[in-house]
Amino acid sequence: MNDTPYYQLLTEPSALWASNCDDNNAPEIVRCAGIAEVNDIRNITFFISEVFGKKFIHNLQLNTNIALAATCVPSFESYQYKGTYQSIRPCTQEEEALQRKYFDAFTDITTSFGFLKEPLFQSYFHRPSFAVTFNVRYIYEQTPHKGTGRQVIDLEDNK
Repeated sequence: MNDTPYYQLLTEPSALWASNCDDNNAPEIVRCAGIAEVNDIRNITFFISEVFGKKFIHNLQLNTNIALAATCVPSFESYQYKGTYQSIRPCTQEEEALQRKYFDAFTDITTSFGFLKEPLFQSYFHRPSFAVTFNVRYIYEQTPHKGTGRQVIDLEDNK
């Protein structure tokens, strides 16, 4: 198992958002419903619901650039993974079970901040959902502090 912070954050119930742009370069941001197990940091698969992801999915036909932001809610430790769209497909039943597990763990964390578990779970967990895979090229630290935004790794240079 990889022990780098930008890898570890993807194994935790972090807050996850994916973004891309339309043909006018207007951004679209979508709340993710978890990620598949990461075996290779160069290829990440995240889950988005159809109800929240319609415009994001449409934009994949127009622009292949994707950014994924992952944030540990209690500490605000954050990383951004930038890369290129590879594929999209409907989620399997096993992947929908992973999404339920992710939201269960994530809402456990948010309850410590005073949020109610069930309404958050119901607000974010929707079916059908899609698995989006992208090839990660760059990773940036986004944790709020002096120096935020520095590139952590250029995977293009580390092939």
